[in-house]
Amino acid sequence: MRNKVYFISDLHLGARYIADAQAHEKRVVAWLESIRDHASALYLLGDILDYWYEYRYVVPKGHVRFLGVLARLVDAGVKVYWFQGNHDIWLFSYMQSEIGIEVVDGSRVVELSGKRFFLEHGDGVGHKSAGFHAGLCRLLLHGRRVVAMAMAAMLILRRVRSDTSCIFVSLPNRIPEKLTISCLGIYIVLLMSAWLVVRSLWYLAMASAISAIANSMAENSNSAHIERRALTLNLYCTLVTIF
Repeated sequence: MRNKVYFISDLHLGARYIADAQAHEKRVVAWLESIRDHASALYLLGDILDYWYEYRYVVPKGHVRFLGVLARLVDAGVKVYWFQGNHDIWLFSYMQSEIGIEVVDGSRVVELSGKRFFLEHGDGVGHKSAGFHAGLCRLLLHGRRVVAMAMAAMLILRRVRSDTSCIFVSLPNRIPEKLTISCLGIYIVLLMSAWLVVRSLWYLAMASAISAIANSMAENSNSAHIERRALTLNLYCTLVTIF
């Protein structure tokens, strides 16, 4: 009888600091197998993978046992919901189209057994600072192109940790590793800042173009102010869908 709902979060599968990643994954898989016959729903509340970089036609290697048991749960009739965390933010369509998992970006209020639950990963709840989930910052970072930049940054860090000589600034090997990593960190921050500025300018230019087109069309049709606003919104939605 399927009458139980389960919640789990912060598994961080694939994290480099886990000594035996395969044993860690097998323990998670064993637990998921144990709930298959009596679970009605499973809520994965973020940071399940560490990290997940999903491209349009390619997904990362690994996590085969974990993804396989999730597929078996879905096939058995268990509803699985995956809430994005700050370590698995780049979940797009793969989990839903291939496995049948519903991916949730943000928070959700659900009613279970007569009680209301507020569900979210947690890093975006509470005091709203200019951090990772601040509106525009999240919009700019949550894109497929940023995935490539993040992967490049990780590969560079691995190179630095293994070689202690900065690959962007010709520093001798006697330079301390902390200074080398600091040098690389500054480079990556500057690179990401430049990318964010370019994307911000792109969105501003797109918004200005939409406004100009809407005003021109509204004037030609003698539309009222409220119709102009509606037309602007429609054009904005259309262009966002396209791009």
